[in-house]
Amino acid sequence: MPLLLTLLLTLVLAAPAAAVDLADSGWKISADRFSRSGDGDKIVASGNVELISLAEDRETVAMRADWLSYEAATGMVEARGDVYLKTKAQETRAASTQLLIKEQTGKLQDATVHIKERNLHFAAREARKEGETVYYFRHGVFTSCAVEEGRQPMWSIKALEVDIDTDGFIFMKHCFLRIKGVPIFYLPIATFPGLMERQTGFIMPPEITSSSRSGYGLVTPFFIDLSPSADITLYPSYMEKRGFHGGAEFRRVFSFENRLGLQGSFLQDQLVDGPETPEDDDNDYKDDGYFRTRKDRYWIRGKYDDALGEKSNLRLDLDFASDRDFLMEFVDEMAGFERSSELFLSDFDRGLAEESLGWRDSTLQLDRRGDSVFLGAEMALVDEFASHQTPGQDAIHTLPHLLASGISQLAGSPVNFNWDADYVNYHRDAGVGLQRLDLFPRLLAPLPLGRYMEGSVLAGVRQTYYLVEAHGDDVYTGDSHDQRSVFHGKAEVATSFHRDFAMEMGSLSWLNHMIRPRLDYTNLSLGSGQDDLPDFDNHDRLESANSVGYGLDNHFRVGGEENGLPYNRYLGLFKVSQSYNFRKSGEEQPYSDVDFSLELYPFSGLHLKYDTSLSVYGEGIVDYDLFTRYRRGRTALACDYRYNKPSDVHELNSILELGLTQRITFKGELKRSLATDRTIKETLSLLYRADCWAVQLAHAQDEDDERVYLYFSLLGAGRTVGFGYSDDMGGDQAWKFNDEPLSHGGWQDS
Repeated sequence: MPLLLTLLLTLVLAAPAAAVDLADSGWKISADRFSRSGDGDKIVASGNVELISLAEDRETVAMRADWLSYEAATGMVEARGDVYLKTKAQETRAASTQLLIKEQTGKLQDATVHIKERNLHFAAREARKEGETVYYFRHGVFTSCAVEEGRQPMWSIKALEVDIDTDGFIFMKHCFLRIKGVPIFYLPIATFPGLMERQTGFIMPPEITSSSRSGYGLVTPFFIDLSPSADITLYPSYMEKRGFHGGAEFRRVFSFENRLGLQGSFLQDQLVDGPETPEDDDNDYKDDGYFRTRKDRYWIRGKYDDALGEKSNLRLDLDFASDRDFLMEFVDEMAGFERSSELFLSDFDRGLAEESLGWRDSTLQLDRRGDSVFLGAEMALVDEFASHQTPGQDAIHTLPHLLASGISQLAGSPVNFNWDADYVNYHRDAGVGLQRLDLFPRLLAPLPLGRYMEGSVLAGVRQTYYLVEAHGDDVYTGDSHDQRSVFHGKAEVATSFHRDFAMEMGSLSWLNHMIRPRLDYTNLSLGSGQDDLPDFDNHDRLESANSVGYGLDNHFRVGGEENGLPYNRYLGLFKVSQSYNFRKSGEEQPYSDVDFSLELYPFSGLHLKYDTSLSVYGEGIVDYDLFTRYRRGRTALACDYRYNKPSDVHELNSILELGLTQRITFKGELKRSLATDRTIKETLSLLYRADCWAVQLAHAQDEDDERVYLYFSLLGAGRTVGFGYSDDMGGDQAWKFNDEPLSHGGWQDS
């Protein structure tokens, strides 16, 4: 009888079974067949085996295999035959595994891991699972491209050792970047983010450049994640003809309105400009008479914003450089001028001063705005390059500049009392400096002209006081305590009327035209002369006036019906203005130029603006400025055409970005001086975007240098930050990742 009972139990346990609940361990096993050890501690399942977690909060959802054994005492799971382990964040496949199921630690053979959120794929012959989100691979391969059976991915990275923490970062040793399985670049170490957006490590791949002036160059950026609100990016680079070129950036966000950004670049240059005798200028960079002979070159820039309260703001701008050419030579590189300016403009809503200036300004500004009073303070230090300084005259620093203005209504009347107070101290260590106090109280009152007319009148006295100081060996021969009085009066009368016109143009059915003609009178009387006053800025020279002027403003709106709903939009404006100064006569030409301004928004995405001035004394067009912006779909155009006859400015600046296909984008940039018939800068580039990578080839040329840039972006292999690099390449946000399961064995190395 005992022998018969044992035989029956064996047959029952060996028969097909749907599932076995392991209530004590929180798991359920289903398979075609089951068997147990004599003491029941070990369960062996085969045929469509599935191990499912009964705990809702457990990360592991399921494991599938052809054969599986489970030891209840240790929680050890051994599985063979197309092992598949699925969690919320990843999918793992292997030929076989030994795994402590509760701790999620163990060994895997012929393993592949797919991190679903960032579409990262890993493969290795041998791997260790060291936690729910932690792996260690030897001779591992990594890619973010779609994996296909029997085909190498477009790019992959093969490393001797790979540490993977999908909740943290991916660390690799002895890495080879491969294209279609062919190694093309080596890095001793590299790190990339797992599921996190920001992690410390090299940013792959590097930037490769070629320049007729600098030779071949290589930049290998390194990102350091300090905290969720702070980071550092290092830009070590080497140029064949110039030497080591280092760059660094620090960013810190304290709050939405409180942030800091600092950037620095250094170059121990092996190349200088110009000979020892400036008369022989064959090697003058840009042929501008400016010679740079120092080898230690640097550029430091930064910005800081702080909202001190609801009505107070503090802004700090830092900008120091060893020489002007440093900014003009390195423009398009990762740490170049344009990318730095674009990043500051994006983060702080203000960029950098033009790179061709002979000085750099660093400013500290503090302001407070009330309901009727504004207070402001500024300090500015000027870093002026030696070749642009006047002999014996140091740079002019503003220490400080104080502003105050206010408005209040006189009791029981429609009259407003406005006032401005302006104090500035222009300081020089050597040369002439000054302190100036400018006071401008005035009354502003409306004119009662009836329901069809509007008008206003202004009257005030502007008083300016000077204290002139000479520093160093300089001597000021004029009156060091001088002053100026100016009476300022102005009156303006205007009206407006409009009319709707019927039209038929697509969905448009009407056009509204509003006309606003105006007349104004200005009197600016100098109570005392100003020819002997110092001349530091536009406050020191005012033009006497007794003039009458006119203006005619035209505004246009269009409207109609679209999809059964009425709509209207602003179409544009056209303005004309001119004045006549009675205090000018004869050869002084009392009539001003006629100013025209045209602005149009003909359809969505297009903005046109044209400003010009016409001389009435036979000099023709004095200046004009054409401004064009267009963006629609994958096409963008920007064009600025400027001309100013008195200052001899005649230039064309344009940028065209054209999406040739879904994946290929062409971009061209042209800066040309029409006055000298010279091309200041010309850049052409092609950008190709694939599902998991992008490459951009750019050619830039100016008067003295020709450069070729090759940029790569490996989507999923870390995000390039700092200096705007990833923004130009599209970063890792422009593509949607494929989230299909990985086919086991599809791209294993032999």
